[in-house]
Amino acid sequence: MRIGVDSDSLQDSDRLRMQAVFQDKRCLVFRISISGETEGVRYFLREAHKRGAKTSRRGIFE
Repeated sequence: MRIGVDSDSLQDSDRLRMQAVFQDKRCLVFRISISGETEGVRYFLREAHKRGAKTSRRGIFE
């Protein structure tokens, strides 16, 4: 679907770690996760936040 913005879905823990360094103040990062407690997801959100990205830390069941 075209929404006019670059979007991506990450599922692999290694890819989460690699993509974290590319997040900056122009990015909006949110998770859609059942638990959101895997180390890869937490690392990605921490790094994106440190680099200035807007982040959401809510999971589905929170």
